[in-house]
This record gives sequence, structure tokens and C-alpha cells, in this order.
Amino acid sequence: MLVAATTAQEGEPLSDLVELYDVVVGQWTTELNHVVSIVGGATSQAKNAGQRGVVFTPISGQRQREAVAFLNRNAFAPPVWLLDPEVLRRIESSGALNRIRDAQVGIMNALLDSGRFARIVEQEALDPKTAWPPSDFLATVRSGVWSELSGPQVRIDEYRRNLQRAYLDLATGRVTGANSEERSLYRADLQSLDAAIRKTLGGVANRETRAHLAAAREQISRALDPRGVRPTGVSAVPNPKSGATNGFAGFDGEDCFPDYATVNPSSR
Repeated sequence: MLVAATTAQEGEPLSDLVELYDVVVGQWTTELNHVVSIVGGATSQAKNAGQRGVVFTPISGQRQREAVAFLNRNAFAPPVWLLDPEVLRRIESSGALNRIRDAQVGIMNALLDSGRFARIVEQEALDPKTAWPPSDFLATVRSGVWSELSGPQVRIDEYRRNLQRAYLDLATGRVTGANSEERSLYRADLQSLDAAIRKTLGGVANRETRAHLAAAREQISRALDPRGVRPTGVSAVPNPKSGATNGFAGFDGEDCFPDYATVNPSSR
């Protein structure tokens, strides 16, 4: 309805269409963030001394699972209803990819926020019978963001590749900079993702998807072993300064990872 609602008067500029389209995208993001708040959340009821019951009651693990399943279907799948060429070609020559990416990444960052993750961990510690294990939470998000890997032929479109790259940036950052509990669980989850990608490489449908998955494996391998474990198909190259062999062709191991010493495997 946006075009009809904003172009009723001939000769008027399309600024109203631009503004209302941005409002729709913003409202979509807001509503989905309400669902995000269920995960790791709790209900509260104000009480005074002498009143029965607790103030804070964690939301059940089952309800949290349902919330993430909803987000996988409605936030992380491409919102095709927002990608109407009749609207987009009236307001811009390009930019739809970045707009949708920014909206989806904002939702994903809120869902995978370290504070939210800490609450999920604490809920399991205090009430393991009804809480949602944090490892299951991470696996459910991963399976939603990377759902194409479970198909017989793997074809990942531009919108999903954008989202998956953002997911990798966040997850690999948690491996290198998070607290120990979060770091160890993200590390295990990235290992599971790498194994899933490796299994699907024979069923990739196009070159764009293959290149995307190869880059994903390389990013994961760097996060899991910053000293330079190289993925399959990448040749080691001697460092002209030291003679050591780094893990990635074209990189100077001394400069790329200054906190780690690169060594020649043959000298071990």
C-alpha cells in the first residue's frame, strides 16, 4: 500500500515514500526485538516484605526455544515482503542489501548479546530442569542462520550470505575476546559449523556459494587457531624475513598475528 498511499498527488516528490518505507523497516525490527527479549528473560511482579512468592520468574526454556524458532523463520530468513521492486526502484538505485543486513544484524546482535548469554547460563545453573542449556541455544541459532547447509543442494543467496558473514564476525569475536564460559561454548559451536560446511562442499550449487563457504572455513580456522592453521587448499608460504612457514599464502606471519610466534612445523 505504500506506493498508493504516498503518490496520490501527481507531481509531488517521493520523500514520503522514502520516509514511510524506512518506518516500516524500523517497526519490523522493533517488533522482532520484542521477541528477542523473551530469550534469557524473566517476568517480574513487585512485592513487599511478607508477600508470598518471588519477584522474578525466569521464562521457561520451552518458551525461549519457541522465540528463537520464530526469529529463525521471521527475522533471519530474507524478508521478501520488504523487497518489492515497485517500492525500492522508486526510492534508490541500490542499498536494499545493506538495509536488510543492518536490520537483521541488529536483531542478531541483540539475541547473541553477552549479557543475555550470561543470563541463560545462570538460569541453567539455578534451575537445570526447566532452563534452556546455553549450548542448545547456540546450536539453534546457528542452525537457523545456516539452514541451507541441511539441504541436498546448497545455494545461499546474497541476503543470507550477508547475514552469515555478520554471524561469523560475531562468533569469532566471542572466541577471542569473551569470558571463559562463553568462549568455550562458541568455540565448540564454530567447530560444529565448520564440520557442517565441510560435509556440504560436494553439493554446492553455484560458485558464489562455494566461495562464501570457503571464506567462512578460513575465518573459522583463524579464530580457532590464530597461529596459522590453514584450511584445505591454501598453501603455506615461507616468510622471507624469518624463513618460518606461515599458515596462509600471501600473509606475513610476524605481522599478521603479532601475539603469536609462527614456527616451521618441520622444526618441531
